[in-house]
Amino acid sequence: MDAQRRRWSPESLGVAVLAGALLTGCGGNAASGEDAASASTAPAALTEEPFLVGTWETGPIPPERLRATYVDAGGTEQAAADFIAEFDVEQSVRFRIEVTEDGWTQYEIGDDTAPVPGWVGTYTMDGSTVNATDPSLVCRIDYGVELDGDVLSLTVLRDEGESPECANEDFLAQKTIYESAPFTRAP
Repeated sequence: MDAQRRRWSPESLGVAVLAGALLTGCGGNAASGEDAASASTAPAALTEEPFLVGTWETGPIPPERLRATYVDAGGTEQAAADFIAEFDVEQSVRFRIEVTEDGWTQYEIGDDTAPVPGWVGTYTMDGSTVNATDPSLVCRIDYGVELDGDVLSLTVLRDEGESPECANEDFLAQKTIYESAPFTRAP
């Protein structure tokens, strides 16, 4: 990982901001008797809501890139072709995720059509890892999170559960959806 890209959890970013404020003398007012320790310790965005909350979307991804990502994740060429055929696209597909404080909904947008829900679940954060649960298959999916400004990169760390589909088909689908291209925060 180069110096420009770092993995930050909301907690570690808040500590870094507080440390920077203390070192530079920000956050307190000596004339008023208020010290830096009693001032706000983190930006409001980090204390009021998780940094992932919002809408994130990839740019257009050509089917060839989806196929390569699927095969690189361990799938066969035929399984990749079958998976990509589900999107019914000729030019490209975009993926969107809408993240609330505890919900995660993923959409597919093929050839500039209306978004179609693809996955709905819940999640929690543990540092720079998202722990998501798919209630339909009872799959537990962990994503590594890397945030660089308004660009979100996700790495599928595991996909396990009671159903054999979790570690097989769902794992390959998750890798393809979340690792084919980074997501950008939507306005």
